[in-house]
Amino acid sequence: MRRRYLLKAGLATGSLAVAAKAGLLWPVTVLASDWPADGFSAMSVEDAMAILFEGAPIEQSERVQLEAKAIAEDGASVPIAIRTDLSGPLLLTLFSASNPTPAVGRFELAPQLGGQLDTRVKMADSGDVIAVVTADGKHFSARRHIQVAAGGCG
Repeated sequence: MRRRYLLKAGLATGSLAVAAKAGLLWPVTVLASDWPADGFSAMSVEDAMAILFEGAPIEQSERVQLEAKAIAEDGASVPIAIRTDLSGPLLLTLFSASNPTPAVGRFELAPQLGGQLDTRVKMADSGDVIAVVTADGKHFSARRHIQVAAGGCG
């Protein structure tokens, strides 16, 4: 029994080594070669939005809902939910105005997700959280002020 286990483990390890050597295990889609690093290192919300959305207008819309508690006990992990009835592949970008670098995340939502995202963000202090949903080349946003009892970036 031990010999059979040893042979299986050896074959599995050998197969993984061959796949790694051939480059088949390299996470190409995760490398984010076109990641907009300048937008995520901008020091203000306005600068980050100008870079990430290339100066295109962003419309405040009721089609995007940002749900979060008005008071967060700890800024290290603030739960938020974004809902939209916009269709198609969506790009969702999150900002926390109180953070030293306000752009906190960008998500590509497949149509199968139904325009919903639940996540947590880190907030340095009380301030606005802004969600911008891009659909069909247009940008729609929602904003919510969150009071943080204890800071999370520091």
